[in-house]
Amino acid sequence: MAEITWAEALKEAEDSAARDPNLWAQCFAESDGDEGKARALYVKRRMNAADADPAPAPAPAKAPATAPTSGWCPNCISECKLDASTCQMCGADFMTGGWKPTPYKPTPRPSPDPKETKAKSGGRIWKWILGVPVGGFVLMMVIGSCAGNSPEGKERASSRDAISYCWKEQSKKSLSDSTARFVASTCEKMESDFKAKWGRSP
Repeated sequence: MAEITWAEALKEAEDSAARDPNLWAQCFAESDGDEGKARALYVKRRMNAADADPAPAPAPAKAPATAPTSGWCPNCISECKLDASTCQMCGADFMTGGWKPTPYKPTPRPSPDPKETKAKSGGRIWKWILGVPVGGFVLMMVIGSCAGNSPEGKERASSRDAISYCWKEQSKKSLSDSTARFVASTCEKMESDFKAKWGRSP
């Protein structure tokens, strides 16, 4: 496996086209759908794999004339020194916390998914009910990362597939009436969010 730095691993985790889809799907599931936690877990797994099978040390490259000294905190995206031990804004530990300042500005993390928040507030049965459409959505995101002509097209196609999958699960005869109604309300909420974001029905 090729040698990789922490900064490169984080950059790979931020880029859906560059990261390993199988490793990302595993990290996303283990993080309960929290993309911030999933990225951090992805970086740790990526670095652990690199340490387990290190590549031969490359020939030393010629140092740039002027190396950057400032960067950004990968947790709160505030400016900080590349050699800082902690972030002055959020307190992220750059020494033992698994974070490192990056020379490029990370993409802001999206707000929590309302469906995930609602699932966590209920009992086990509600987690299972919501897990079906959410799990399908995650699967469609992984598949959709290889399709479409633009990032916007990929996201729209993945959302549309997730809605279709939700309705398919809702129509199963094995669901009780109350469960079917609950899943239907989830599907309707997904359609409403789609229409609000893209200006048209899925």
